[in-house]
Amino acid sequence: MPENEGSVSMFETVKNHEERITILEQNDRDHQLKLDILSGQMADLKLQNTELENTVLKDNRETRSTLVGQMEKLFELTQSAMGYQSSRSSQQHEFKMMKWNTMATVLFKICGAISVLGASGGGIYLVIQHFLTK
Repeated sequence: MPENEGSVSMFETVKNHEERITILEQNDRDHQLKLDILSGQMADLKLQNTELENTVLKDNRETRSTLVGQMEKLFELTQSAMGYQSSRSSQQHEFKMMKWNTMATVLFKICGAISVLGASGGGIYLVIQHFLTK
């Protein structure tokens, strides 16, 4: 082939291609190195993620067991408070009943004594004697 002006020789074309191939190979090696580094970082992230998951699960179990324990204690405390309140209201009711029973008994005894005195005539005698002796 005749050489035309402005045309590049075959040697220069091959040399240009070789330089470009060398640059592409170097870029490929750089990209492969970066890919290896990123793969290592990804593996480290996966390991850290697994460790974090295990830590969260462990803390979750501990928190749950603590919560369950606190709820059981609170339930027992509530039950005992309700039992105390129930026994207290029962005692108050018994105390009121005893007070009314005592008052009724005293009232019946007083009424009984007055009616016995009135029926036997002793009450009238006491009233008359009280007014006559003064």
